[in-house]
Amino acid sequence: MRSTDPKTHCCQWYVRGSAWRGAMVLLAWVAAVGWPWATAAGQGSPAKYGVEGLLLVKFTTYIKWPDSAFAGADAPVAIGVLGDDPFGDVLERVALGIEVGKEKRKIVIRRSKKPDDLKACQVVFISPVEKNQMPQALSQTSCLMVGETAGFLGKGGIINFYLNGSKVRFEINNDNAVSHGLTISPELLALAKPAP
Repeated sequence: MRSTDPKTHCCQWYVRGSAWRGAMVLLAWVAAVGWPWATAAGQGSPAKYGVEGLLLVKFTTYIKWPDSAFAGADAPVAIGVLGDDPFGDVLERVALGIEVGKEKRKIVIRRSKKPDDLKACQVVFISPVEKNQMPQALSQTSCLMVGETAGFLGKGGIINFYLNGSKVRFEINNDNAVSHGLTISPELLALAKPAP
């Protein structure tokens, strides 16, 4: 458990010790050297989406949602994929056994081509072909909107994946996160490229 000063827009982070350490090591390594699977990966490759899927699930351990984002104390964290799903079964495999927050919420995966179907999700990955639906469909929710297209953060997105050479990286717009009632841990912010 980590406690930080609320004046810094941080809060207490409750993640099981082994999961926290594993996530920290993983994300620090990706930030420092990239991901080896992505060495030969190009835009749209299975290896690239394996990395992004793994990170998408791990991000949930670094985010604090308002209580109103959940139907109840035992409600799961829902990760949605809007539009074409590039991840296969990666999200389910990575999410297996992970518990989020002091409530130890499970993670469930939802998929839809209709934005309205995913409004109750805490995380939504917006596929590139659906990027124009993002602001209208999810702008009034406490949803961590994640994408992988140029200009995504400027349209209201919160985390955007991009390739730096052949390595998967991510950038964060923390102002957008705050406007959605989300608090991103300082550890994750430190690993990300700041929003332009």
